[in-house]
Amino acid sequence: MVELTQVLSALLSVDNNTRGQAEKVYHEMLKADPGRVVASLVENAASAQVDLASRHLALVLTRRAIRGEAWHNMAAHTKQGAVKLIVDLLEREDNVRLDMMAVHALVVVPAQELAQNGQLVGWAIEQLSKVGSEKRVVFLFLLGKLAEFCFDLVKPHVRRVIEVLGQCVQQTQEVETQLFASEAVCQVALSFERPQELRSFLEDALPAMLDAVSRGLGENSSQRAQDQAVRMLEALDALSAKCMWAFDKSLGPMCVSLLQLAERASLDDGTRCQALSLFVELARKRSKLALGGDAGFVDNLLRLLLRLQCEDEDWLDDWAEDFHPSPADMLLVLSPGMRGSALSSLETLAASVSAEADKENFLSAIFKSIVPALQSGAPAERLAGVSSMGVLAGALGKQMRSSLGDLVHSTQNLCRDADSRVQYMALAALRELVLSPGLKGAFRDDNAEMGASILSTMLAVLEAGASAPVVRSCACRGLEAFLDEELCPTEQIEGPQTQRLIRALVACLQNGSVGLQEDAMMALGQVAAVAGAGFGAFYEELVPGIKQVIAAPAGQAPVSSRQNGGEGNQDAVRGGGALRGAAMSCIAAIAEAVGKERFQKDADEVMGLLLQASADDFLAQDGIFDFCKRVSVVLGDDFVPYLPHVLPIIYRALDMDVGLNVQDVLAGDGNGAAGSSSAEAAAAGMLDDSNGLATVTKDVRGAGTYRVTANVYVLQMRVNALDALDSIADAVGAGMSPFLEEALTVVLPAINDKLNVYAAVKAAEGAASLLHAAWKSLFEQGHTMEPAQKLLVTICTALLSGLEQASQTDPDEDPLEHSSGPEHRAGFASAFERCMRICWFSGGEDYDEESGRPQPELVPPLQLVPQMVNVLRSVAARSVQRRAEAVLRMNNAGYEAEAIEEYMEELNEWETEFMTDIIDSIGYILKLIGPPVLPVFDEILHPFLQVILVDQSDALRHNAMCLYDDIIEYGGAGAHKYLDTCYPAMIQYAQSDHEPLQQSAIYGIGQVAEHAPKRFAQDAGRVVQLLSTIITQPDAREEDNIDVTENAVSVLGKVYAHHKQNVPATELMQLWLQHLPLTEDLAEAKYSHRLLVRLLAENDAGVLGPNQANLSQILRVLAALLATVTENEKTAESGADDDDLKDIVDKYTEEALPDLLSSMLKSAPDAQRMVAQLPQASQQVIQDLLS
Repeated sequence: MVELTQVLSALLSVDNNTRGQAEKVYHEMLKADPGRVVASLVENAASAQVDLASRHLALVLTRRAIRGEAWHNMAAHTKQGAVKLIVDLLEREDNVRLDMMAVHALVVVPAQELAQNGQLVGWAIEQLSKVGSEKRVVFLFLLGKLAEFCFDLVKPHVRRVIEVLGQCVQQTQEVETQLFASEAVCQVALSFERPQELRSFLEDALPAMLDAVSRGLGENSSQRAQDQAVRMLEALDALSAKCMWAFDKSLGPMCVSLLQLAERASLDDGTRCQALSLFVELARKRSKLALGGDAGFVDNLLRLLLRLQCEDEDWLDDWAEDFHPSPADMLLVLSPGMRGSALSSLETLAASVSAEADKENFLSAIFKSIVPALQSGAPAERLAGVSSMGVLAGALGKQMRSSLGDLVHSTQNLCRDADSRVQYMALAALRELVLSPGLKGAFRDDNAEMGASILSTMLAVLEAGASAPVVRSCACRGLEAFLDEELCPTEQIEGPQTQRLIRALVACLQNGSVGLQEDAMMALGQVAAVAGAGFGAFYEELVPGIKQVIAAPAGQAPVSSRQNGGEGNQDAVRGGGALRGAAMSCIAAIAEAVGKERFQKDADEVMGLLLQASADDFLAQDGIFDFCKRVSVVLGDDFVPYLPHVLPIIYRALDMDVGLNVQDVLAGDGNGAAGSSSAEAAAAGMLDDSNGLATVTKDVRGAGTYRVTANVYVLQMRVNALDALDSIADAVGAGMSPFLEEALTVVLPAINDKLNVYAAVKAAEGAASLLHAAWKSLFEQGHTMEPAQKLLVTICTALLSGLEQASQTDPDEDPLEHSSGPEHRAGFASAFERCMRICWFSGGEDYDEESGRPQPELVPPLQLVPQMVNVLRSVAARSVQRRAEAVLRMNNAGYEAEAIEEYMEELNEWETEFMTDIIDSIGYILKLIGPPVLPVFDEILHPFLQVILVDQSDALRHNAMCLYDDIIEYGGAGAHKYLDTCYPAMIQYAQSDHEPLQQSAIYGIGQVAEHAPKRFAQDAGRVVQLLSTIITQPDAREEDNIDVTENAVSVLGKVYAHHKQNVPATELMQLWLQHLPLTEDLAEAKYSHRLLVRLLAENDAGVLGPNQANLSQILRVLAALLATVTENEKTAESGADDDDLKDIVDKYTEEALPDLLSSMLKSAPDAQRMVAQLPQASQQVIQDLLS
């Protein structure tokens, strides 16, 4: 014991060498004899002869030892001895802080081992009646922690525990006792699997709990009471997420109390923000209750939020004029303290109001406070009003449309305000209005003049030149957002307007601060994106200057910044690096605008400058990744020579240390976080902008609280590097072949990145691109696919593992907020789907009429298929389960129906996208494997699909229907056993109002007609009547119905081809021809047009009809198809994108059309009259054909 006491003292030494040696000795002792060390630690902690700091440290080390390997290596009797020593210490020790640390150590002992130490819960309850108020908080804290970490011990005593805690909450005026008992109540309710059984108790206790919080935050309260009151706000926040119904009875008074706490200026901003955050949680989950038809409530709330914003009048004064943070962090940086919390609260509340009528009422109440503020003589009120309007635009943009003109006019006036803060936020508000989803398109078309006036306002701010640099920066960011053809009338910036914009932005680049130059550079890139090829007129003038910015030596600030702050100015140096990144982004946008031919002469020089920048500037690497991602697409194969220089930079970024550090945070000791300095505690949740280190504190229920530190710059750089690698591999294709092996060594491990799920997703996408590059290289050279086959197995195995992990969610967790969130799942699903799609098209994409689609050359090994399908089916089942659990969880938590509906709409959107990729992946596997896949389908898929086909939502029925379609099409005769399940459903759902389900059902009917003719013949007449009804509806060709209609038309052709003896063939053929050509569903268009050409080539009498009655319709269709082919040729010659082509005929049809049409025209008895009735484009192609 003496030896360990000396080690403890050395561990507390301020001398680094002494402390380092002590750590080494301690770990050697722990490894050699963990039982003796743990026992000695507890003895040291219990000894009055040892100094208090060493005793405290001994308990911290005890807790860590129990949670580590040391505890597992200890004998059972030694463990029980250590537990008994801790319990004895709790019973004897009078130092509350030390007792709290002992509790932390005790509760991490595994529950089954704690249970061997007798009735610990009963003992703790008994102690409550024996000890004084000072010691009582220790045993209340113990009960709370046992409920959190070891609820199985508490469960048999839960009624007694709740009774005792209730007495402490409601029948005492000792505020610390109330607060610790209140937190224990929250922990019990959060751990209890049936918390609604506690409803009456919680409803009665909550007012007293919040009152204790209010008193605990009083000026005369102890530090421990104040700290515990803040933790109670967090506990109430967690309780509201699971047991919202418990707050209903006292919601009004609780909201008032929370707002009063938020307004209490004597509290620190963090506590006030926490109170306001809890208020917002209660109000948004009960938006109707919060509104309650009481406009006065909303009015008072808004006045409070405006007042809170006005507290921080000096927010601009501390903002360096020569640097500013990224636009994404604008609100965070511009809105410190209560100002930021008030704005965030306002935005959250507005977003929570779901019913349209309530949104109108809410906005009306808001405007009663905001409009006078906009017109106030006090700058702080004008600032608060225009800030509020900006954050509301996102949530209530749609409701703002009716008064949009007045709002824009008022905001534009404030852009000329004498106060630069008001100018700034007015410009920011205009930007938010432009970006608001509810106002999308509001500044185009009928409101184009309003859009033009916003552009003029922003341009005027830049051209005036007298505004503060940060104000002009905001105008640049506004322009960057505005210059989007989907949002605003970008066609109005052609010609002279483009020149004005460029001149104003160049002036900012020449004379502005670093931040202004960066924003001007980004805006200039957006001007290039909008101007397109027209930007070429300014290319020679602007590109040399942008090159100079990229070439500036690392660490050297631009001229204006050196004049203002000197070369040693940290913000200026960092800003110079950011400016260089903006210049890289700008020149990439210019390359995209002017195209390969114009940019290629500068590509070598620009790339050389970028590579030099990467060698001496850490911040430049992100700019290089963005540049290479975009310019590789512009240059295509001509980017290959740069790969030996670019790829090593990507690999270095992926190899950088993220600086991960995880520490326990032991709350409840009355003195902040145990083992941490006050500086560390203050840094929790903060970002050190000088080195990128960010620290967050995370509560992990049942495991404790952790402080995690990592370098977010490096984490984001890894994401950007992998994103660039993905795009480059896609752009250069086979040119990536010599670099594949090394690229895979960095991409494949990154798929399993647990710390950075965004990097893992980008790695998954990159792996799919590398697979495509490998296939393309081998395919083009005519080599064996064996290397790509091996790579396919490796990548698919890694992706399946990642997909399975990403789909693991806790039923109690919000699937939209879980760390393995929807983007993580969707990213892996999309990457796997792409791999299967690569396989499906690996034989080439040209269709040959005689041999059919080329046989895929890349196919998953049959032995891997069961595992693949099983994982995909499993994650699909979890998607179904997540939706059901979300509804159940929200119902149990007491959410209103409208809130549940709104939440589920968002969740279903994510899950539908996810399921689409999963189902498509399975579909490709079924197609690739064919009949041999039937045992897998039978065992793994059919039991799952037949349930969701009838018992789930239309979206899930559609998923099931798609796979039944595929197995009937590709599974051979053995798949006919599934017809009893799926064919009646196809006929039923062909009449569904759900368009994707209806379309997949109709497609399936076509597959039955072709591949199971005997079964189809039984219902042929009924099916033809059904399809005829669908395609002859008045709205059949409207946008929402066109895909269904064209599928039905295509199936009619299929029915004729395979069953003309079982249907009224003449009427069917006339109806089919009337609805050709197909133009929207490209796959069905190619099939139908190929079918028509084949039938004509075979001289099928039914196609021409009796006495060639269908000849004029046939000529119309063929001429239209030939006109489309001619138009495609002209489009391709112009250099337009492939997306502009109308890809409705395959190679077979295209080659057959001229001779077929020419032959029919020559043999038709009345060809001239028929041609004269055709559209002009069709007449022209016929004239060209015959000339």
